Amino acid sequence: MPPKPSGFPPRYNRQLKQLRKPLTQVEFAKILGLKHQQYNRYEKGHYKPPLEILEKISTYGKVSIDWILLGDAGKMSGLPDGCAAWPEIGRRIRQVREEEGLSQEELGQLAGFTSHPQELITEIEGGEVKAPKSLLAVIESVFNVNQAWLLTGELKQDIKKEDDRFQHEIGLVLSQVRRILKYGSPEERGKLKGFLAALDPGGKEKG
Repeated sequence: MPPKPSGFPPRYNRQLKQLRKPLTQVEFAKILGLKHQQYNRYEKGHYKPPLEILEKISTYGKVSIDWILLGDAGKMSGLPDGCAAWPEIGRRIRQVREEEGLSQEELGQLAGFTSHPQELITEIEGGEVKAPKSLLAVIESVFNVNQAWLLTGELKQDIKKEDDRFQHEIGLVLSQVRRILKYGSPEERGKLKGFLAALDPGGKEKG
């Protein structure tokens, strides 16, 4: 019987294939010290490669583990001097998300994660995956939180003033509008169009 999927999103399949080729799976498995069947399960997404295997693949392909797991979204910001460990950064990201009342799915969508946004945020908040620049930028611009505080924990979090609240709310709405326009289903875009039309001051008045 084929192995049961682990539940880990197989978004890294393309990266594994790209790094492996032109070698066959058998040849690449030998380089990694694995049996062919075992590597095949990783490339098919049935199981997440353990950290020691990811490190071997990273060394072989001269790429980051984040790129292996996330592809283009894995072009991460480096850790500056004095920066906290990624699990601590993940905890602060979670703190901001919960204070704003967002789900992991919603934060991932705001950051532009089009594939498995909830799973990605779970891993970022748990410190398993580094936070992409896109996520840090969204948190700073939309939620008015200092990136330096996210990365080091030594600088105070920016506090929203009442005068800034409207700008913050508008930024959040516009981010959702951009997401729907770019990635939403036809039904979602239709609902958005109807909502915007209802807000149009030049629209027809009700009789």
